[in-house]
Amino acid sequence: MKSMVRAAQSGNDGDNKVLKEMALCRLFKKPMTWGTAERVEVVKKALQDWRSGKDRTKTMHILLLLCLNVGIDPPDVLRVDPCAKLECWTDPLLAQSKMLTKGSEVIGELLTEQYKSLQRNVSCKPCLELSVEDLKYNLQAVRNKAKDSRVLIHYNGHGVPRVTQFGELWFFDPDHTKYIPITITDIMGCVGSPAIYVLDCSNAGAILHYWYKHNFHQSRQRDILICACRRHEDLPLNPVLPADLLTSCLTTPIRASLEWYYHYSQRECLLPNVTKAMIQAVPGVAGDRKTPLGELNWIFTAVTDAIAWCTLPRELFHRLFRPRNDMLLVALFRNFLLADRIMRETGCTPLTHPPLPETHTHPLWEAWELALEGILSQLPKMLNPDLSVNLSYVYKPSTFFTEQLTAFAIWIDFGCKSSPIPDQLPCIIQGLSSHQYRVRSLRLLARYLDLGSWAVADALSCGVMPYIKLLHQADLVNYMVVIWAKILLVDSTELTLLDLIRPQTPPARKFLKVLNPALDCTTEPTTEPITSTEPTADAAPLMEGTSREQCKAMVFFILSTLMVGKGQEAQSLCWNWGVLPPLLECLTASNPQLQAWACICLARLVKDSPTAMEYCLITREVHITILHKLLEDPSQQVRAAACYCLSQLVGLGAAKLHSTYLYTDVTILGYLLEVANDPSPVVREEVFYALSCYFLAYGITPGAAILKGNEGLLQRPDTKSTLHVDNPTTNFHFTDKQQGMPMMPIRSPDDPEPVVETGGDLLEVDDAEGEHEQNMVKLRPRLIVDVNEALNKMMGDCYPPLNARIKENHKKITAGEALGESRLYGVMQAQLENPLFRVEEPVSSLEKRKFREQLNKDTLLTYLNRAAEKSYLPSVSGPAEKIPKETVTLTPLLSSNTPIISSALRTFTPQALLVDSSNNITLVDTVTAATLSHTQHPGAKITHTFLINEGADTLSLVLTDAAGGVSVYSGHGLNGKGPMQLDTAFTAAHNPARVCADWQPSDHTLVYSGDAMKISIYSMEEERLQQTIGLPARAVGLNALRTDAGSRSIAGGFEDGSVRYWDARAGEAHHLFAWFLATGAHDPVVDVHMKMANHILYSMHRSGSVKVWDLRAARTECRKMDAYKSKTLSFGHLHHTYPLFFCGYGGGNAPGKVEFLSTRNELLGEMPLPKLASARTSVHPYQTTMLVDKFLLSF
Repeated sequence: MKSMVRAAQSGNDGDNKVLKEMALCRLFKKPMTWGTAERVEVVKKALQDWRSGKDRTKTMHILLLLCLNVGIDPPDVLRVDPCAKLECWTDPLLAQSKMLTKGSEVIGELLTEQYKSLQRNVSCKPCLELSVEDLKYNLQAVRNKAKDSRVLIHYNGHGVPRVTQFGELWFFDPDHTKYIPITITDIMGCVGSPAIYVLDCSNAGAILHYWYKHNFHQSRQRDILICACRRHEDLPLNPVLPADLLTSCLTTPIRASLEWYYHYSQRECLLPNVTKAMIQAVPGVAGDRKTPLGELNWIFTAVTDAIAWCTLPRELFHRLFRPRNDMLLVALFRNFLLADRIMRETGCTPLTHPPLPETHTHPLWEAWELALEGILSQLPKMLNPDLSVNLSYVYKPSTFFTEQLTAFAIWIDFGCKSSPIPDQLPCIIQGLSSHQYRVRSLRLLARYLDLGSWAVADALSCGVMPYIKLLHQADLVNYMVVIWAKILLVDSTELTLLDLIRPQTPPARKFLKVLNPALDCTTEPTTEPITSTEPTADAAPLMEGTSREQCKAMVFFILSTLMVGKGQEAQSLCWNWGVLPPLLECLTASNPQLQAWACICLARLVKDSPTAMEYCLITREVHITILHKLLEDPSQQVRAAACYCLSQLVGLGAAKLHSTYLYTDVTILGYLLEVANDPSPVVREEVFYALSCYFLAYGITPGAAILKGNEGLLQRPDTKSTLHVDNPTTNFHFTDKQQGMPMMPIRSPDDPEPVVETGGDLLEVDDAEGEHEQNMVKLRPRLIVDVNEALNKMMGDCYPPLNARIKENHKKITAGEALGESRLYGVMQAQLENPLFRVEEPVSSLEKRKFREQLNKDTLLTYLNRAAEKSYLPSVSGPAEKIPKETVTLTPLLSSNTPIISSALRTFTPQALLVDSSNNITLVDTVTAATLSHTQHPGAKITHTFLINEGADTLSLVLTDAAGGVSVYSGHGLNGKGPMQLDTAFTAAHNPARVCADWQPSDHTLVYSGDAMKISIYSMEEERLQQTIGLPARAVGLNALRTDAGSRSIAGGFEDGSVRYWDARAGEAHHLFAWFLATGAHDPVVDVHMKMANHILYSMHRSGSVKVWDLRAARTECRKMDAYKSKTLSFGHLHHTYPLFFCGYGGGNAPGKVEFLSTRNELLGEMPLPKLASARTSVHPYQTTMLVDKFLLSF
């Protein structure tokens, strides 16, 4: 015993058998259930259609109201030279003297050009020094031209008095001798709504104050105001800045930034070789990102978008920065953020309606200034002395986007939980438009979308879709598949689906390159043999963290979603794109997710399409046989998907009234009946759904009477088809060259029926008509009877909580109503939402798990230390001592007198699970005897209780009952926080005479026998019957089953006293390794136990004897412990850790006792019991503690 303690304390797992066994008990994963299909939307508001609510209004008309009055200062403004004079970067007085024209006309033309640089097709009309009458006329005229679109009114009042406190702007009289005020109310009356007002004048904030005072913000909610300063503020007069600083920032943001950075921000001394002339001659074109000016414009767009994204409320961001059509509005507010940044430095605070939060201190402005400095520092080498471009100089691009991409990657890895909004998301979206950053941006975008539906909703709100729609290069196809799949999981509305199948370059068709590299996705559909000159999809780079099988599964998900949303239109496109051949190849893939989505896609491909269904039924040996094999797949999602696919292939026998199709329907029925009792409720529901399709197809209701005499045999799955299997395409409009692609598009319901010219006897009913009718008479009634029986059997299955959907469908088909859609699509879709890239365990969960593991290890050490102090505990070597009577205690855990029929002790927590005869499952604290939780099991009487996931915080429970049912429970109930939840259940045997079962923790299998002829091994993770071991005919009454934790060894004890040992790893014909039978009278076996390390098998018999068998010597009795053979044994347990037997004698309500025996046949002690009502007991694996009925026995 002390050696075990030292080994455990040393942490050497190689020497510690106990910790090794703990490692074998890996965590049991919760099986796939319907709960994910009916999940509550977590981000309901964010997952609403991101396209809705956007203002479709465009700004196409601009009216420039310029009141400059060049050369004359307004009476309330004192300008002392030097002061700000530039308007549109031009001195109007200087222009007036040089060009012999009015300076205001020059400014009007320049301002028009500046606005058109923001939006080329905008109509811009300058109005100079207007009188009030001309003003009203022009306002009404621009509204008449604009109709319902938005109008921009730009007011420059640098040559007139300040705005008054009554909301008045100043204009002129007809003779231009007086200043005439006009209220903003009169202007709004002429302009109408919607409109944008840009007010570049002193005291502009008084207009906004007047606006709110008279509640115009409520009555004119579509109007927008941009004011140069607050109330009582004047425009800056610094000579290094332009007089129209707001206008310059709004219309020429790059130059305004350069001028401000170089002159006003006092950085001129840091750039001694840069001159003012160089700043005005920065080379490049705004639209060319490879040039300095173009790159600055690109970076500025990313910076302002990112700042707005981080600071503005979502609704306001969508309105101002992501309108549907108005790019001029977007440009104005991007540039306004710069104006707010610059003008606050001069003592002015620009304002807007709707009001914006403060953005001038955002950290990204420093990144923008760094980009400016990087460009300015290169100007001396980039430009020649005459300011021409130095062609020999190699321009060094900015590192802005590289740094932002790196910051975004760090946020995904480490900061996504602490900071809910990534600042760099708009920069990532901008990076998609550059070939240099596209691949990395796509990878980071996919990782971001993988964080959850909230991330997808944020990306859509941020404006990722216009960029995604334009990316369809062959080398990006795998990236785009992942991103589109994540988007469709959140937004599968009609407009999004239309983006997938737009006529010019449908992205969905490009995705087929992932399925079949030979497909040419650049030309129109053709019926010629497929050749390819493009790079194959296999050559396209995979996104890190994904596999080709995952990408193919996502393609099938995208196509399935497309066909769900667009119906026959999408079906026709998929057929004509050649989806079927690669789809059939994927049915035999090794990836379960890929196989399942291939089945679902095939089902959607043939749904409500008789032409497609007929073709699939013609090649039954190719299609349906594959689906039959998938019904035996280890993955429950593959089996369920195969059932769903088969459900879409039935019913053609009723529609075509031909025995060939009826044979196929009967064949599919045979396949479905094979899995009608599948352990997975998901598969069973799909089987029920498929069986229900028979009733809807044949126009009958369940339980309909069948005429007598119409008897026929059920066609078995191996029945050969009478179709032309050598060349099936000769019967329909399909070409043999393309292996299943239609020669013409699938017909829509409105198209006329084509004339079908048949070359064989498939569709012609002439001489064979009588034979067909005879077959129909035989098969149709028998098919109906079999489907009825199967449905009634499934309806009578136990576990009402899992049968709610089946009963609902049964009512629908009974009433002749449509079934609706299967829920499998929702379950599979929910599984795609699982993270692709963050497969590692979260830090919090990892720490919690490590803490739990250490706590379990410490608890185990505590058990072993306590055991080492008990000198009377037996050991393998040496004689054993008597157990002192005072150390043996018997504690009642429940006050109820209801008999306990099953129990279990938790290993690392002082808790016990007791199940009474009324199926009440009670969790009890073994220290205080307090009841922690209570759950009512709805099935038949429970026979066995197994605790799983003992080493984890979340514990699960496997129950078997007398009706042959098996249930899996989990939830907080096992932690004392409420009732447990039923995860899954199935029927392992129908009306068994006796249930024997044991749990195998190493591979999460349940060894079960409810039938005298076999032992079944169920994989509870896969929810399927994994293996069956047949019992010989001479085996009489299986009483006990035991498995070994470290191997797949199984031992069974029988009513005739025999003991058998099997190895489940052996072949089907060699399971039975040993058979033991003592000589003399038959003595029924009560329980069996194995010690595989010593190759010993213990059998405990009803007479009270314990027999020890050597597993290496079949039929040889090793040793017999029969000192107490005169007693009637009720139960017997061999302790997991110590060489100690717990033997119970007595039965019924009579008093009994428990004796403690060593494996050396020594009586160590005993404890009398008030009664021994049940032989269901439980022994703690590491403590000398035992549950007997409702009592806790320990010593």
